[in-house]
Amino acid sequence: MMWLASINTSVQALPPYPFPVWSDLTPFYLSTAAAVTVEGESGYYYNSDDDAIEFDLPADPTDKEFCFHTYIRAQVVTIDPNGTDVIILDGAAETGGEAIVSSGAAGEYICLHGINSTTWVNWFKGGTWDGAAD
Repeated sequence: MMWLASINTSVQALPPYPFPVWSDLTPFYLSTAAAVTVEGESGYYYNSDDDAIEFDLPADPTDKEFCFHTYIRAQVVTIDPNGTDVIILDGAAETGGEAIVSSGAAGEYICLHGINSTTWVNWFKGGTWDGAAD
């Protein structure tokens, strides 16, 4: 019979927002009205100035993870997939190539995970997000 020698009971502080914690995620605080091309394998993107912002997702979403946050700004955030890639929002597939947008309220956030070479799925969100025609 095998006995458990010890149980880890340490407690770690939680991040200020309900985002998953990955050691390799880099926060990006953006102050621009221009469209921002999301790069790398993962990251947090914050709108840190008072204007609407668009994030263009990279090609081939496979195993990529990104979170987007309006921060304290009451501005619309648009997330645009590459080409004809699809975003599955709350279990429903948007039309290929169709962006999703926040309502423009402060504190809205969403995390997307690339489940294959053409599909993103949301798995964390707060606030109101909807599809938008491109």
